[in-house]
Amino acid sequence: MSNQHDKRYKRLFSNKSLVKELFESFVNESISTEIDFNSLERLDKSFITDKFKEKESDLIYRVNLKEKSCYIYLLIEFQSTVDPSMSLRILRYICEFYEFLTENEKMTTLPAVFPLLLYNGEGKWTSKENIFDMIEQTIPEKYIPKFRYYKVIINEFSKTVLKKIRNIVSAIFYVENSDLNELKE
Repeated sequence: MSNQHDKRYKRLFSNKSLVKELFESFVNESISTEIDFNSLERLDKSFITDKFKEKESDLIYRVNLKEKSCYIYLLIEFQSTVDPSMSLRILRYICEFYEFLTENEKMTTLPAVFPLLLYNGEGKWTSKENIFDMIEQTIPEKYIPKFRYYKVIINEFSKTVLKKIRNIVSAIFYVENSDLNELKE
């Protein structure tokens, strides 16, 4: 995907009200109603490796959840093909974020991070959501890491559902799922 498209999406989701809409309309977890979106504060930091700079973009927000500070790690994926190791990549980014916090903020207790993947490619999303499912189960399960990200796959939403939501984020997703003739209608 072009770098311009990357910048547009990053700019869109730098808007706090759009992040709120994204959670309220597309994240079916209790966290969506528990976040104090008025406390949303964007961190000016990225953990994307040079290898993936052209294919993805990340945004990190500090937010209050149940009167404690936690983070939202929003990874915007622009690849036309699905990376089967996505759970490993997101986990790596979050570990780098934790390393940053321990080194720069001198944190010894790490805050919770909600990993949210936003995929706008055309291909069907087939990557495992949990790193546990990528690892051979040859040792006791308690020693195998478990890490799951939450996915919002734009091409999995029907146009009918997107029309019913009727907010800016659903309109953006509708445009992503439509061709020029459909939009003219």
